[in-house]
Formats: sequence, structure tokens, C-alpha cells
Amino acid sequence: MNNKFSGMELKKPLFYSWNLGLRFDLQVEFKNPVYRGDDKYFKSCQARGISLFESCFEPNDKIFLIVNEYRRRKQKIKFGNYAFKQITGLRKDEIEYRKLKQRYEPGDKFDVWNQAIIKTSAGNVSHKNIIIGLSNTDFWPRSPRIDQEIFMVNLNKELIFNMYDDRGLDVIGANSEIIKSIFDKHNEWILDYDRKLIEKQLNIN
Repeated sequence: MNNKFSGMELKKPLFYSWNLGLRFDLQVEFKNPVYRGDDKYFKSCQARGISLFESCFEPNDKIFLIVNEYRRRKQKIKFGNYAFKQITGLRKDEIEYRKLKQRYEPGDKFDVWNQAIIKTSAGNVSHKNIIIGLSNTDFWPRSPRIDQEIFMVNLNKELIFNMYDDRGLDVIGANSEIIKSIFDKHNEWILDYDRKLIEKQLNIN
């Protein structure tokens, strides 16, 4: 992270935190508001998210899976939480815990987050369940539901993946060729609002 993404802090919106990245639209059909019982809508968002993950990660890639949770209590993130359960064979001693302050609100003493960092292989992560949980973030009582931030750092491909909710996800990278290959493969899913900036970053005329 320090070598390839020097000076960058992992927080949303990830795309605007770095000078080389992609922002994808997961909504096959724009809906506002979204009806929480619209299974067709959620399945289509999830399908795009899963496809994008599989374009960014191969099973043998070494990754950091990072979980950020707004501190509702003083204790660290519970070992039994849903995100941890999606990592095959995870042991308690494989998790590094940190506390982060004032990530989004400088000067606010209540802006405190618990962070968990896990180094593993992409193939050990049940990524489909992670994507499903993130797509349900804002739609209680849909289940499973993840109400934490999830960042996945691919150490082999030098990129970071963050799905922020059912609407979209960001991928940033240190290798322009890899980012360009993902852009080419999923060009039609690029969020139109940021397309010109992305093409400028990639030197596309």
C-alpha cells in the first residue's frame, strides 16, 4: 500500500481518492426509489458486481481484505460477523485490528472507526456472498446485509476494489495496463458521469 498507493487513505468515494481508476454502474435499469422486494433488480446488480470482481481477482492472487466499521461500541469488530465468515479457514490470530479517527469529519471526536485487516488469497473469499451482502446494505430487512465498508486490495495486480452499495463500485490501480484491460472488458458499465475523466486518465481520445 505504501509503495503503490502512497499517501492515499482508504475511504469512500474511492474513485476520487486516486488518479487512476474506474467507476462502474451496477444498475442495469435506473430506479429511484428502489423497492426492497425487487429481486430482479438486486440479482442484476449482484451479477455485475460478481463479474467485475472476477475480472479484478484470480483465485491465487494475494489480497488484503479490509473491513471498516463505524464504532458503535468500544470493542473491536466481532469475529462472528458476516464478512469474516466469508473467508475460508480464518483464524482470530490472522486478523490485525486498528482504530481510525476522523476519516470523514476532521475535528469530530465521534468520527471513530474500527478496522480489521486480513491477508489471504482471493480464492479463500466467498466473493459472491460479499457482493450480495453489499448490494443489500441500505435495504433492511433484506438478508444477508453488510453495513460495513469492505475494501479488497489485490497485491498481485496492484488494484483496490470497493463496492459501495447496489448502485456501483470503484476500482483504482497503480498499473495502467491492468486498469485499461478492465475498462475495455466492461466499458458499457462505466458510470457515464465519470466516463470523460476515466478516458482522460487512460489517455483515450
